[in-house]
Amino acid sequence: ARLRVRPLMGGVAFTVGPRNVLVSFSVVTGPSFNKAQFKGARGVFESIEADNSWALRPGVGVTWTVAPRVAVVGFGGYMINRPGVVYSDRFGTTVRGRWKADTVVTSVGVVYSVF
Repeated sequence: ARLRVRPLMGGVAFTVGPRNVLVSFSVVTGPSFNKAQFKGARGVFESIEADNSWALRPGVGVTWTVAPRVAVVGFGGYMINRPGVVYSDRFGTTVRGRWKADTVVTSVGVVYSVF
């Protein structure tokens, strides 16, 4: 099965450090719109559903200014999301439970300031 997770999140961040290297600690949270489905030919006699859930993502970001208007940025965080899932098979058996849909979030990039 495949679980599609689409969180809509907002939160706060606190930034510390010298002017050329800034470290931001953040926490964002919000509703996660989830959908579960079978891949391939499965699903004809079986069904799977995922409830919407609440997601939380703490994280740490670093901004390193390397030249005027140019910086290297990086981020690392961990998103916690536990949607309820209902699975029914062709024999009428129904299983309810929570999936641990947690994930590690990382990114690295370069920023150029236009203004």
